[in-house]
Amino acid sequence: MTSDARPVSQPLPAEPDPMEVPGRAIASALVLAVPALILMADVAWAYLRGWWPDTNLEPLGVDLLLLWIALIVLALVSTKGRQFLATHLPQIVLLVVSCGVGLFVAELALGRIQAISGDPYHGRRPGFEVIYHPRPDIMRGVGPEAHVHYNEWGVRGSNPPPRSAAYRILCIGGSSTACTYLDDEKTWPQVLGRVLDEVEPSQKHWVGNAGIPGFQAPQHLRFAEESPVMGEIDCLVVQAGINDFMACLAGPQPLPPTWTRLRLWQLARTGARRYSENSTLVEDTAGDVYRRRRELRAKADQSASLSDISGCLAEYADNLRALVAACQKRDVRVALATQPTLWQDNMADGERALLWFGQMPDGRYLSVEQLRRGMDRYNEVVRAVCRETGAELVDLTELDGDSSSFYDDCHLTEMGARRVAELVAAGLAKQSTESDAAESQTP
Repeated sequence: MTSDARPVSQPLPAEPDPMEVPGRAIASALVLAVPALILMADVAWAYLRGWWPDTNLEPLGVDLLLLWIALIVLALVSTKGRQFLATHLPQIVLLVVSCGVGLFVAELALGRIQAISGDPYHGRRPGFEVIYHPRPDIMRGVGPEAHVHYNEWGVRGSNPPPRSAAYRILCIGGSSTACTYLDDEKTWPQVLGRVLDEVEPSQKHWVGNAGIPGFQAPQHLRFAEESPVMGEIDCLVVQAGINDFMACLAGPQPLPPTWTRLRLWQLARTGARRYSENSTLVEDTAGDVYRRRRELRAKADQSASLSDISGCLAEYADNLRALVAACQKRDVRVALATQPTLWQDNMADGERALLWFGQMPDGRYLSVEQLRRGMDRYNEVVRAVCRETGAELVDLTELDGDSSSFYDDCHLTEMGARRVAELVAAGLAKQSTESDAAESQTP
């Protein structure tokens, strides 16, 4: 049986009335251009506030927005372009709306994924492991390989034993606590556990490391107030100050464009920062980032004038007081450690070449002598808060200026980590002895 049916061709989009072409073309152009114009206005406002991109990704995004707007303008001045815009107005509206809905769905999905698989606050993803291979010409006093492992809590170190089997101590702080380029067994928190077992053989000790590079006192306070881990430990050792000092020195940071807060953009930005040759923000496995950081300081002008930091010191003291109160409320023993550094007056040129801290808003770097004075003032706040609140003090300033203990401004060599662990252990053991003696004298 034969069929006379013939394939039906799809109708072409109806040609708009020539009188309607300009209006429909402009409408299509506006639908395409408005999102880009809003984003560009957001960028311009951020620049006016003093924001400046810290990766190559943001300028690339701006260039793409400018290119998109330029293409729309070219379409409007071209006869064929206007005809295309006028003919496809419904499809263009649908495209823009679909992209907006797709972005919204992607943001929701990423939020859910991050909630399930992301890092816990003030920790890392449980079970995460990485191996660093620091270069000896960049980092002295550090082994050739550093194994880094995070346990079931997202804390660096082994899984905690049962509460009845060991005295649990957690150390929090910034990168000088994290000891990123030291092997797990050679970080000062891990050495601390072994030293305490030697000093107090009748009691087993477990020590975890929740140091996070760049974190400041407000983040440590939030951890003490909110983290469920606080309910699982007996003692919290806090080493803070240097990141608060550097943030104060750098001054308030202008807010970036609003769209840079999108989760999709943050994901792309993280990759760009990690793989950018010029990045100084992300630690790489070899430590090359430290070479770039040192070059920036070496080439910059130096300032011998420390601005007024009294407001920052007062805020730092308030955060420490609140942190101690949060620990006391949860019946967690708390010890505050001072921050030792390599900084000292009359440093040799070879030691100065290791430094990279101290950048100021105008691009200059604070002199070593003024960095030393500023850090001393932050450490004095730690002592004052301990006297005021009854928190235990672990004073580490005897390490100041010790070239064998640091491979840069404040990050510890293996020997430095050992010395810090011994000082912290001595401070905790001394306080325990004094507390036991006081209790024995109580009628």
